[in-house]
Amino acid sequence: MHIERIDTLDLVARDAVSSAIDTYNVSRTSRPEPAERVAVLVRDTDGMTLGGAWCVIYYDWMHVDLLHLPEMLRGKRIGTRVMRAAEREAARRGCRGVWLDTATFQAPGFYDKLGYSRIGSIVDYVPGHDRIWLLKQTVEDGPDDPGIDVAQAPADVHQSVILAGLIDYNESRSGPSMSRQFGLVVREGPESKVTGGLWGRMSRGWLFVELLVLPEHARGQGLGSELMSRAETMVREQGGRGVWLDTFSFQARPFYEKLGYQVFAEIPDYPAPHRRFLLSKRLP
Repeated sequence: MHIERIDTLDLVARDAVSSAIDTYNVSRTSRPEPAERVAVLVRDTDGMTLGGAWCVIYYDWMHVDLLHLPEMLRGKRIGTRVMRAAEREAARRGCRGVWLDTATFQAPGFYDKLGYSRIGSIVDYVPGHDRIWLLKQTVEDGPDDPGIDVAQAPADVHQSVILAGLIDYNESRSGPSMSRQFGLVVREGPESKVTGGLWGRMSRGWLFVELLVLPEHARGQGLGSELMSRAETMVREQGGRGVWLDTFSFQARPFYEKLGYQVFAEIPDYPAPHRRFLLSKRLP
């Protein structure tokens, strides 16, 4: 059994890690839960996508992963209409609520006005700016907005349009994100099969640990701590500030807390009766 670092996007290796954690989650919750994508799109008269929201539904909650409108559409309540459409879709799918994050140079006041509650933050995520997490636990159905298109099976091109606009906006306010992905995969056996590992994304000096899983026979031997230690070392080598991640109450909160991570936000009933925790660690 050995750890291999991957500095380019290897979809096969990443999928192996993702599949292993999906199997673990099902064993603890007894419910297979593929993530569902929904896009709330704003189009021009020719049908071209100008912006909107890219959302992911998982374990009874909708996460607004991306939200962007071009400058010419701001200040016209279109953002409010987009969020209301997302909330209606969440209600129709039986979601308990909607959650998201934003930065102080983005739109925290906008979400405050829509009834979202701030549940936690990382101070100076970007020097001089905080990253803020918010949620809204009560979402309601209602009549459709004829000017807003809700795509039930959105294409990658929709995500790309929203993401490109958001990246341009963010970099105009806080500089280049220097975003990149990497993996630390655990291989074992004569065929060096990937049986676990860590997958993360580095951006703006912070590492987000997206996936971390080990096969059951490899737990309790210090391998998880070794993976996290290597990831933290990479952050330090690149002059980064810290690491953040999320975990469920049926996963590994005590493991991360032993490594010095602290809970800064939590979401109840995610899925019920479990909770989802967000933790961070600022590196010296």
